[in-house]
Amino acid sequence: MGIDDKLEKVMDKLLEESHDRADLELLKAAISAIPVAGSPISSLMSGQAKRKVVRRTIEMFNAMRERLEEVEEKKIDKDCFESDEFQTLLALAIEQLQTTHDTEKMRMLATGLANSGVEEHRDEARKELLIRILRDLSPDHIAALRDMSPRSGTPDELPARLRRRFSTPIKDPTGDELAIIEGLVSHGLVEQSIESRRRGSIPNFSNATNPSSAVRELKKYIDQSPSRRFQLSELGLRFLDYFGNVKKTEGSSP
Repeated sequence: MGIDDKLEKVMDKLLEESHDRADLELLKAAISAIPVAGSPISSLMSGQAKRKVVRRTIEMFNAMRERLEEVEEKKIDKDCFESDEFQTLLALAIEQLQTTHDTEKMRMLATGLANSGVEEHRDEARKELLIRILRDLSPDHIAALRDMSPRSGTPDELPARLRRRFSTPIKDPTGDELAIIEGLVSHGLVEQSIESRRRGSIPNFSNATNPSSAVRELKKYIDQSPSRRFQLSELGLRFLDYFGNVKKTEGSSP
């Protein structure tokens, strides 16, 4: 349930329980007295937010139409759009429009809805899962995922397990980048592996003329922390395919 619906229900409840219009006026006065935020809250409760959701929904349906116009009609399964599954996907998409203002995310929702009936994606068993994952991702998550996508020129016909090998890994991210990548890992879109940084062989004590030096070398060898490597998963690749992906240029390396 969107925040505007919740606020509307609260308002309706207040109206039902109020036998004195003065109570409602007091509520409005209390809201208007809130510094900076009072006016937006008042607009939200008066229906402005719903009008914005309607505009976003129109934009989404226009983008959905554009996507379907790109596909040969014989490759579109009309029955898919009449199914209970599509009704669920549509409801989830419209629900998301209440909590996002990002144009790119709205276009991804439109592409996902359209692709649910396109031959290439019709048999995708995880459509609802993909829509729900998209709900939880911010524009920064989506940008990071696309940065990891297979470089342009990678054959789409390759099995996912092979095509993902042409994706760009990220090594030892820190700060905000690490937080974003770990968010993708938590949704199964990115996989993490550990690689050793150690180079060379273990120091040999048998021929050591200076035991103290040998111990220092051994400690230095042991203290080398492993490297964390993050790479697009098969689910992440499927996510990008389903919602439409802007492929990277040839300059990237696998």
